[in-house]
Amino acid sequence: MLKPFILICLFLTSYSVSFTTHAGSGIDAGKSHALFSEAMADLLGRHGKKKSSEKAFKKFEQLAQKGWKTAQHMLGNMYYKGEGTTKNNVKAYLWYSLAANQDYGIAEEKISILKRQLKQSEIDEAEIMLTNWKSLN
Repeated sequence: MLKPFILICLFLTSYSVSFTTHAGSGIDAGKSHALFSEAMADLLGRHGKKKSSEKAFKKFEQLAQKGWKTAQHMLGNMYYKGEGTTKNNVKAYLWYSLAANQDYGIAEEKISILKRQLKQSEIDEAEIMLTNWKSLN
């Protein structure tokens, strides 16, 4: 039972750092913080919410599009696991890469794992998606 508690503490620590990073970036921090909290409640079925990974995915996606590295990492996880969306390791690689580009260390570790699982053509596809995303944002 201690392991889940430790993982939650680690997540909350990284979330706190991410929130602080984004607070001055032009994103409406209060609304974004609330949206992230709602997404976590949806994902975990907490605070009176029925567990819905699909709802959580949509909320994380909104924040990830705004550049929130923690939400980008969460999208990577959800694509990797097929939770709330269709499993897609190429898109997982994309979102992990976006988070890693903002020094989100755990995302870098996940990229290393995916590099061993993906074909080179899939990595190339993800890198093209990453380049395209960066040019639009």
